[in-house]
Amino acid sequence: MKKRWAVWFILAGAILINIGADQLTKGIARDKLEGNPPISYLNNFILLTYTENDGAFLSIFSGAHPTAKMIILIIFPVIALGGGTFYIFYTREMSLLEKILAATIIGGGISNTADRILYGQVVDFLNFGIATIRTGILNIADMSITFGAGILIIVFLKKSGKKTQSDEE
Repeated sequence: MKKRWAVWFILAGAILINIGADQLTKGIARDKLEGNPPISYLNNFILLTYTENDGAFLSIFSGAHPTAKMIILIIFPVIALGGGTFYIFYTREMSLLEKILAATIIGGGISNTADRILYGQVVDFLNFGIATIRTGILNIADMSITFGAGILIIVFLKKSGKKTQSDEE
């Protein structure tokens, strides 16, 4: 029973750290970047530029009908995030690492979804690239989701490869 509470504490911490980091940096972006020209670091590799996004990643769905946006950007994510949170806290099918990676995805998702509910949009301010090869403008929540999903896919692929290898033996 103690172990379960320790895991829950770790998962809740991972979710809250991701929400906190995202909300803190969005607040700083509002205070320091809104209405100001972009700020460049490392010879334009990192560009801090303020934008408000009422769609999803790369402004997908920003021009969608308000009902469709409500379903796609708020209702579906709330259901998925609630289900995902319940799953990682109660499943025995995932390792602690897999659960922590899922928690980073959930934390980023909760933060962006909360912004959409409260403000109708999210603040994006980070842009990375070299010369004309650049990312879209994103935020810490987007990075949490991308990092968590990317590493989780690698972990699942390695796990799947081990199962396939042991099945062949």
